[in-house]
Amino acid sequence: MSCAPVGEVPVGKARLAGGVVTMRHAMRSSKMFVVPEPMKPNLEITKFVSAWERRHGEAPTMLFRNIVDYPNFSILMNFTKRKMLLDWLELDREGWQETASQRLLAGSSIVSVRGTQAVSKLQSLDELPIMTHQPGDKGRYLTSAVTCLVDPETGLRNLGCYRVYVSGPDRCVIFMDQRTHGHQIFQKRAAEEPGGVPVTMFLGGCLGSYLAGAANIPLENDSYEFVSCISGREVEVDDGLNGAFPPAPADAEVVIRGFLTNTCASEGPFGEFKGYYSAPTISPVIEIVDVRCRASPIFPGLLCGKESGLTLMSLQNEILMHHRLRCAGFDVDDVSNPLDAFGEYLCVIRTRSPAAEVLEAAMEADKRCKVFIVGEQVENPFLQISRGPIRVTSETYLRRGAPEGHRLGICVDSGPELSLVEY
Repeated sequence: MSCAPVGEVPVGKARLAGGVVTMRHAMRSSKMFVVPEPMKPNLEITKFVSAWERRHGEAPTMLFRNIVDYPNFSILMNFTKRKMLLDWLELDREGWQETASQRLLAGSSIVSVRGTQAVSKLQSLDELPIMTHQPGDKGRYLTSAVTCLVDPETGLRNLGCYRVYVSGPDRCVIFMDQRTHGHQIFQKRAAEEPGGVPVTMFLGGCLGSYLAGAANIPLENDSYEFVSCISGREVEVDDGLNGAFPPAPADAEVVIRGFLTNTCASEGPFGEFKGYYSAPTISPVIEIVDVRCRASPIFPGLLCGKESGLTLMSLQNEILMHHRLRCAGFDVDDVSNPLDAFGEYLCVIRTRSPAAEVLEAAMEADKRCKVFIVGEQVENPFLQISRGPIRVTSETYLRRGAPEGHRLGICVDSGPELSLVEY
């Protein structure tokens, strides 16, 4: 987002119309299926959600109120559905991508500090209903925790969504891809802080934090300012235990603090979002020193590869791609990253600008996407490919730096006007 970095308006100087809205606010205005039957976090909840989705084709937002061995907790599944996120962002109307881009261009944000609602101190991670998601997983995983690190050079706060294996009551192993900004920040600080880098993980609270955690926001942007900017709302964070740790949203349901260390341990296999088990990795250990929660906490869960998690990937890709192309001067009507391609491997762009130029810019902006389809009438891209002329470009696809087949760009031309049948 080079044309107007998010957060260029100093924090506290902007004035935004929207008030603070949290996961609990969004729940009140959303349809939910409440499950009263007793359920165990170990496989039973994810099995129930998967069976529902197979039977009905989709799964609603579900609130499990009767968690075996965790009487004070509820578990919320499928909470990051598209409608809930767009409602929260107040982008629930036609032209929402253009509205989001205009907000990012304006760069207005407010991030304020106030007291946390997560005041109940727990003895260890064992007091949280952390789930085992798939039968072949190594064990319990935090899949819906957002991780916050602070860049030592800039002081900017970075949010990321990573899988976190819970290996003991006070110990986790976090997998961070080396390409992520979180990993880069850790590498900057690790040599200078042999005792470990302060890290905060949180669940619930401000829904925009999940969008920011999934998004590839430029490292020079503060994640909390991005959340405020894209939503047009104030974001309230805690003081990180008097500044000792990165901040969490003041309304977070659960806040976990510790030190990200140079010690490494095994994590995985884990049932990843593409529907297969990832191989074990050797990844950094987090030593946990503080676990807190709200009264009657709602523990958000995320089943990888299902609608809720894929929607986060799809939505942030659409917002950022639309914004980058608009900043480059292109007339873009819509960007779509379908969930059937896991929200990131197929990108369909509807534009009135020259398709070849848009395609080149899009393929340069997103190196992870494998197939791009660009044209003026691509609401049904495969229909348009079938009816009209296409131009194709390809280049080597790199997966973690190694060649793996090709990535494809398709320009769909309008072609001759057709006389369509009536029936």
